[in-house]
Amino acid sequence: MTVVLQTNNSENNKVHKTLTNIVSKTGSLRESTSIVNPKILVQGDLASLRNCNYMTISDFGRSYFVTDIVAVGKGVVELTGHCDVLSSFSSQILSNTAVILRQENSFNRYLNDSKFMTYQNN
Repeated sequence: MTVVLQTNNSENNKVHKTLTNIVSKTGSLRESTSIVNPKILVQGDLASLRNCNYMTISDFGRSYFVTDIVAVGKGVVELTGHCDVLSSFSSQILSNTAVILRQENSFNRYLNDSKFMTYQNN
């Protein structure tokens, strides 16, 4: 499987992140692994991967925060990740339509709401 190792320069709670690609590696699963919290073995050394805090695994169709980098052997590194739900499912999240109950400058009179917006003229 192909693992693209990156540096995330944005806040974690943003849907669109500013990423800097570091390297693309071919990895293998570490025994049985979770798709939400995968453990992937890649060839490399800790010095070249220490700035990686984000990865994308195209086979899983998801993006991950790198939570741990461990040297397993000479030239083999284990990457542990946690799924970034906002980036992984950004197209589905952004394509949803919803009625927002309260907004700063507008409201919906048809919603059953105990607070009704009024305007005051000074």
